[in-house]
Amino acid sequence: TIEYVWDVKDAPGLTSEDSLPAWCDPDPWVQLSDFRTWTKVNQWALALFRVASPLSPELSGKITEWKRIRDRQQQILAVLRFVQDNVRYFGIEIGASAEKPANPSTVFARRYGDCKDKSLLFVTILRALGIGAYPVLVNATLQKGIEDWQPSAGAFDHCIAVVQSDGQSYWLDPTINYQGGPLAAHYLPDYGCGLVISPATTGLTVIPPSKDSACTTTTEYFQIGRYREPSSLKVVTVAEGGDADRLRALFATTKRSDVEKNYTHFHSAAYPGITMSAPIAVADDRQDNRIQTTEFYSIGNMWTRSASDGRYRCEFYPSGIAALLEAPVDTDRKFPLGIRFPDHRILRTEVTLAKAWPSSVERKVITNPAFTFRRSCRCEGNKLDMEYEYQSQADSVAPAQVSQYIQQLDQCSQSLGYGLIWSSRWR
Repeated sequence: TIEYVWDVKDAPGLTSEDSLPAWCDPDPWVQLSDFRTWTKVNQWALALFRVASPLSPELSGKITEWKRIRDRQQQILAVLRFVQDNVRYFGIEIGASAEKPANPSTVFARRYGDCKDKSLLFVTILRALGIGAYPVLVNATLQKGIEDWQPSAGAFDHCIAVVQSDGQSYWLDPTINYQGGPLAAHYLPDYGCGLVISPATTGLTVIPPSKDSACTTTTEYFQIGRYREPSSLKVVTVAEGGDADRLRALFATTKRSDVEKNYTHFHSAAYPGITMSAPIAVADDRQDNRIQTTEFYSIGNMWTRSASDGRYRCEFYPSGIAALLEAPVDTDRKFPLGIRFPDHRILRTEVTLAKAWPSSVERKVITNPAFTFRRSCRCEGNKLDMEYEYQSQADSVAPAQVSQYIQQLDQCSQSLGYGLIWSSRWR
């Protein structure tokens, strides 16, 4: 009999901090495992994911349809789209189904399954098409934080797949709905590492960062009337990569009227009384994974009279960019600060004024190991053009670098916004 004793006395308290990276767990803990090696964990998983029974005639018939697709990448994409969009992500993870995936023929017939079910169905179909594919166990919560764990089946809470074709490995998540784009550019969350369920596996495999070039570019077109006159706003948003996936999912799963209500509410914080003057227009290029939305608004009066001096002012403030520059609550830190990564946003504001304005040109660039920020502003004649760009460069900031990071966030925040004052002589 072996007895393990952990006896900690007068342990100092642990003060929690906000905004920790997903992989950072500051709490002390002890891990116990029934497995000595990852090879043993893999053998356990191989037994669970083994498909012993033949495929159903219905599934075999569908596979025959996919065999008619001659291009390998298009074949893989067709299967991926089917599993992502036509098999609902739903699981009853109790009893045996908590660990063992359902039979692929069953999942195909009932059109729903959890991550294990969907990934095994995806892999099984590809293997029937002569394509190398394997389920992969990952931790969607801790991500790369399990790298230093003892081998354990409890290290994982999600299942994806890796596909090997034409000398390339494609890491894909069959549970993500409404994805678009070519196979090599599919968005994949940063899972960090995983256990490939293959006879050759002896350890965790590093999952390379996604090659997806997610970016959202928003352009605002203001037509500003004289003070007390109505103005108009058109907003064109172009989302690419993973951002397009998320926007496509929003419009596919939310009533259009609710989307329009939420969008109007967002703008009303800056422009009280704003109303949507036409339905949102959506243009979706799923093949290239690019989706464009166009919004149309009427604003009763952009000009607000100041109570202090009686002058009329018009303000333009990039609320979406400002939200990315918020400082953490805990600034004196012992643990890393987690930030959203990857994240790339561009906001352009083009204003046409009722009168010519004094000319001016402003530019600012702030770089940090964690992010890059750019701002430019140009006013000439009756045209005012502003552009903001934010791009995160890492998923975390080391404790020693947080002070500088916050200082530079503040510098960025101070450069946000632009205001105009209507001169009384223009009446």
